[in-house]
Amino acid sequence: MFTRRNPWDYRPPADVALGREEHLKRAQHALNPAERLLLQSGSLASGIYLKCFHRLAVEGINRLPKAAPFVIAANHSSHLDTMILTSLLPGNLRAQATCLAAADLFFVRPLHTVFESAFLWPIPAWRQHPGRIAIEALRSRLVSGAAGCILFPGGTREPESGYCNPSVGRLVAGTSVPVLPCRISGAYAAFPPESKFPKPRPVHVSLGSPFSFENIEDNRRGWQAIANTINEGILALGPSTAPPQEHTQVTDEN
Repeated sequence: MFTRRNPWDYRPPADVALGREEHLKRAQHALNPAERLLLQSGSLASGIYLKCFHRLAVEGINRLPKAAPFVIAANHSSHLDTMILTSLLPGNLRAQATCLAAADLFFVRPLHTVFESAFLWPIPAWRQHPGRIAIEALRSRLVSGAAGCILFPGGTREPESGYCNPSVGRLVAGTSVPVLPCRISGAYAAFPPESKFPKPRPVHVSLGSPFSFENIEDNRRGWQAIANTINEGILALGPSTAPPQEHTQVTDEN
């Protein structure tokens, strides 16, 4: 006897009818196969570039996450920072990694929108507003285990910053999402914000042990406590005097 099967139910992504630019501006958009391939290729190419041109070296490479969800929280001083961190991720996590990007900077010109979304898959956050929608969208994806996040809690690019926006606490308060502190050194000298082209300067990355904020209350006081802890973790990594491990591009085993 044959059992009756349920009819095939095809549900396309909610943004399937949107134009290309509007599709990429959404806080959550589905990557198509071409975007995934471009993302993987871009990460591989950037890893080779960083290794050859900036002699990228990494301390604590074994602390990188093996699966989503995760948050990598780092200092931010250069255009290179996001490229550096995405190049460190194993191939299976690159398509799951995202970041918050200033919508009024990266999502105004169509060419910038396509480039940033194809290589970084960012979530647009408008700096004129608190960015609550973007933060809630990212928190939802983190809690569901569907994504990892590269985050710069200090916000704008500065050589040294002791500030950490409490919004980072809003992302992870009361969740089991691990937060990995990270310190990037040398990126400002290699490619400061005011420069048009990078310089062949060495870059060093230090990765710390992950934090867990599962027992921290999801309120303003808890958010601030999380921000303070993450900021202290980043600053504690400091410029290292220990010989760093040279980074080898991580590839999929399959």
